[in-house]
Amino acid sequence: MANIRIEDIERQIFAQRDEKTALKLQSKFQTSFHIAGLSQKARQEFLRKIQKDFPPGDDEFLWLNLLHDLWDSPYFECKLIALQLLFIQDERVDSNIWGTLDHWTDDIDTWILADWLGHVRAIANNKMPYLIMRLAVWLQSLNPMRRRSALVSLVHVSPENGACKLILRPQEIIAFVEPVIGDQDHNVSPAIAWILNLIKERSPSLFADYYKNVQTQLDRNVHKLLFQSLSDIK
Repeated sequence: MANIRIEDIERQIFAQRDEKTALKLQSKFQTSFHIAGLSQKARQEFLRKIQKDFPPGDDEFLWLNLLHDLWDSPYFECKLIALQLLFIQDERVDSNIWGTLDHWTDDIDTWILADWLGHVRAIANNKMPYLIMRLAVWLQSLNPMRRRSALVSLVHVSPENGACKLILRPQEIIAFVEPVIGDQDHNVSPAIAWILNLIKERSPSLFADYYKNVQTQLDRNVHKLLFQSLSDIK
């Protein structure tokens, strides 16, 4: 049985805090959550430790409790670890986790958490496509983080190799994102560009026709990002 506790994780995060790194991350992510400045190497070590204590198929109740404890922590790093754990152990992601992801999306104020929530939600969408229709309302939300997260949820990113796959056919994706195609919010436009670049990569002729019709509606940032590689956008 796993014996890892949120108090132990927070204590270790506090011990490894780095003010210089925290300032850099705060400048990049612009969040109100407390950033300890944990290095990527240290965060990956936490992920390995928790995965060892909670192997796939282990006690689901304790696993969910730990996820909620991580999310409720004041540390930004704990919230990120919770989402990355779900992403890595994608076999645990099902329709039952949707309500939790929905609730968590209301809490966020930074694009990085919106994206990771989207990546986890995309796993559920890929397994159960009927869930995708729930995103239609999100795209009309007044909360830009919810709109961004909904867009990211339309692309399944493989936990094994990082390969990106549109969950719907390109023409269906176009119809789905039409309500936000002209979104001017600086948090949402990178996600629009990411989606359009994936369509351009998979169906160049469809993209060309669509771009011709909507180019005057697109935010200036989207035009700029359409000429960058996918890895540079987010």
